[in-house]
Amino acid sequence: MGTKELNQNIKSGDFKRVYLLYGVEGFLLGHWQKRLADGVLGGIGTDANLNFKLFDGKVPVADIIAAAETMPFFSDHRLVLLKDTGLFEAGRKDDSEEMAKYIADIPDSTVLVFVEKCVDNRGRLFKLGI
Repeated sequence: MGTKELNQNIKSGDFKRVYLLYGVEGFLLGHWQKRLADGVLGGIGTDANLNFKLFDGKVPVADIIAAAETMPFFSDHRLVLLKDTGLFEAGRKDDSEEMAKYIADIPDSTVLVFVEKCVDNRGRLFKLGI
């Protein structure tokens, strides 16, 4: 997905259930992460929003799934932001497989946003085309 399609999703409010933002350009990653968060959460912000969950670093997939399964509170969407999980790298193959299986079952109300510096494009999770 390119920035044009991502921008269209944000403007229309028609969000995919999973996004992957990756690369080494921290400014651009932060920009798109903030734009997505503002779009999904209705511009309310993330600090005190009940419909926002942040995971930073390697976290058990069960915790991600639990956060994704939580229904939004007085909102259409819930945002789960995952930074530098390592799920798109070769070292967490079993966890990546489990996450790839779960992605088909994500509730329509949940938006997962992965923000990764490194990705292995040979992994099953990457090949899902998120």
